[in-house]
Amino acid sequence: MSATLDEWWGQLRAAALVGTARREVPPLPALGVVPREGATREEALLDAAALGDAVRRAGRVPDPAPEPDDQAPAETLAVAPSNAVQILELLVTQGPVAGASRGVLTVHWFDTAAAAGRVVPPRLLPQVLDLATTSAVRRAARAVVGERGRWLAARNPDWSWVTDEGRAAQAADRLSAIAALRHADPDAGRALVEQTWSTDGAQHRASAVAALVVGLGPDDEPFLERCLDDRARSVREEACRLLDRLPGSARAARMADRLRPLLTIHGTLRKHLELGLPDDPDEAAVRDGLVDPGPGVSKRTRWLHQIVAGAPLEVWTEVARAEPAKVVAMLRPDDALVVTGALTAAAAGRHDLTWARALMRTSPDTRLLALLPADERERHLLARVSAAQLGALSTELAQAPRPWGPDLSRAVLAAVGSDKTTGHAVRALRDVLPTALHPSTLPAVEKAMHAAGDDTFLRTTLRDVLQFQSLHRSISEAFR
Repeated sequence: MSATLDEWWGQLRAAALVGTARREVPPLPALGVVPREGATREEALLDAAALGDAVRRAGRVPDPAPEPDDQAPAETLAVAPSNAVQILELLVTQGPVAGASRGVLTVHWFDTAAAAGRVVPPRLLPQVLDLATTSAVRRAARAVVGERGRWLAARNPDWSWVTDEGRAAQAADRLSAIAALRHADPDAGRALVEQTWSTDGAQHRASAVAALVVGLGPDDEPFLERCLDDRARSVREEACRLLDRLPGSARAARMADRLRPLLTIHGTLRKHLELGLPDDPDEAAVRDGLVDPGPGVSKRTRWLHQIVAGAPLEVWTEVARAEPAKVVAMLRPDDALVVTGALTAAAAGRHDLTWARALMRTSPDTRLLALLPADERERHLLARVSAAQLGALSTELAQAPRPWGPDLSRAVLAAVGSDKTTGHAVRALRDVLPTALHPSTLPAVEKAMHAAGDDTFLRTTLRDVLQFQSLHRSISEAFR
């Protein structure tokens, strides 16, 4: 301890003994701190005594105080109502529902608050920013953290996504801008991609091409054709995927020329359709995407998939001289296994409802299911639930658009309650049921929960459904 500090400590003790009315409090030595402004003599003495005691015990003076930070800006929007804040605190600290349902409710809270012009209260900002940094609620959270949230984010590198300082956030925003522009003006969206084409890296170019799926049409073909000559394989592959969705393109015509020689009709009374495998691709075929797929994959089978996915579906009906349902029935079982996936990709990518219905008769696929009108999709799933065990349908049900209709919701609940072998299905659908079951079925959900008996998992799952629906409704009501 220096003599100067010891002398100061002695002077401070003397001032304390005789009183501040009779002796001035000695000024602080160079301890790296600044006395507070406006303190009385008595307060200054107590502050100095506390500081001096801490220094004497530590055996060292404190490090210099950091420069004071800029003050947070004033908030321009009102904080969410108190009842809404209570729900948000429950969501970010306790997780009242399991799995993905929590994220859905959190996004609903953020979106509803943004629509109402409200923001997260300051005391919950750290929890909200941490949650959004590690989950899928980031986009919605950015709109409701307010001025103070952006001020906080600028002081924590993990939260840079809020102020768009992170490169990943900037890239995501650019792709969002392309998609938004394509919705309004597809040509302008494509022009935005082409503006920075020569300076973008391969990853950004490939992502930008993929974003053109929004508003995709024949006018995009010339640009996509040029992308087939891009130096980056990822860009060429994305261009091929989009051209697969344009059955009237020049590439589709080239694929049709490659497909026709591979299709052969055999039989007289009962005709069937046989498929051959393509030869090694020439230079033009390589440009169209028929490249070596690498080890572990049959090259010719892979090339056949690409040809089928890229050629117009009309090639099949022209060669077979039959409608799509008949064409599917004419395929040999082994051939059907090989090409059904490619036909499904083509039908789904081109939104071909006739082919979707034909393919779903033998190979249900959620991509095709999504093409059906809502009432037809509901009838299809209802028939499936009635004819098959629930466990075999969990993937179809999980990927079907939500919420389900009242009839399908009641049928699934009935299957859960009547079939004691649905444990696997309930586990597979646990994160789906809260957002999928129609609100009108809540009384039936409560009844099924009470009837679950000692099946703790089922009872917990159904309780989460009730909790989710209750919180979802409460969030909407809190901002009215």
